[in-house]
Amino acid sequence: QEGDIEVDALPDSPERWAEFDAIILGDVSPDVFTFDQLTQMRDHIAQRGAGLLWIAGPGSTPTAWFDTPLGDLIPFTKD
Repeated sequence: QEGDIEVDALPDSPERWAEFDAIILGDVSPDVFTFDQLTQMRDHIAQRGAGLLWIAGPGSTPTAWFDTPLGDLIPFTKD
């Protein structure tokens, strides 16, 4: 977290996502988010131009993400 505003919860509306210029996802399970949050995050990135830094790892990324609303943002296929 950077800046002087404390982030105490994940955004849960398009308006809350709009407060962020970039999203950084580590090797986290998509189950951390609700389906609505995943859809809102995808829209914020794909339609409103927020940046996305996605860090893959041995746990969840990318395999657990292919069948989520963000799956089409992964820059390679699961084959």
